[in-house]
Amino acid sequence: MPVLALVAALTGCGGDTYRPSGRADGHDYVDLGLRMKWATCNVGADSPADAGRYYAWGEVETPGDGVYNQVNCKTYGRHFGTVGGRELYDVARACWGEAWRMPSEEDMRALVDSCTWTWSSFSGREGYRVTGPSGNSIFLPAVGYRDGEMLYDDGTTGFYWSATPNEERVQLSYALSFNPGRREASWSGCRYDGFPVRPVMK
Repeated sequence: MPVLALVAALTGCGGDTYRPSGRADGHDYVDLGLRMKWATCNVGADSPADAGRYYAWGEVETPGDGVYNQVNCKTYGRHFGTVGGRELYDVARACWGEAWRMPSEEDMRALVDSCTWTWSSFSGREGYRVTGPSGNSIFLPAVGYRDGEMLYDDGTTGFYWSATPNEERVQLSYALSFNPGRREASWSGCRYDGFPVRPVMK
């Protein structure tokens, strides 16, 4: 491979620290050695350290008025099955194409239970380096969440939506939540809050 092509391959979305394993529908992924491959970036992000866009659960667009609340959330208080792979509700599928979907709660548990998590900094952003059984890694930036018009916990905490609803409480759905001392794969988040989404693929 020519030198310039090699440099370009290593400095794309994955960067030279988080080298992608491949590409699908125009987006890089990393094979962590789990049943699903994980994207190198959040939906709407240009690099692993970027937050990308914040979405309410089951929404494929951000609120037009920039306010995250019950009124703007179509799924709040409604009975739902998984939104994974449903283009009307799965922002990964809607924005990235057929190869991609939002991770399930089970995918989140595998990421927490089967990988090594190391709190670190990448491109000036705090977050976790997550290294899978394959030895490959992704970076999950701690970019907080949006509620109302405000951004909270940026730089200290991460929240990432799964596609799985909380079946007992229709105001909530499951998310990955973390800070420097804790990782929880089945944390219940309020559906109208804005969280990033990190897509997966087979």
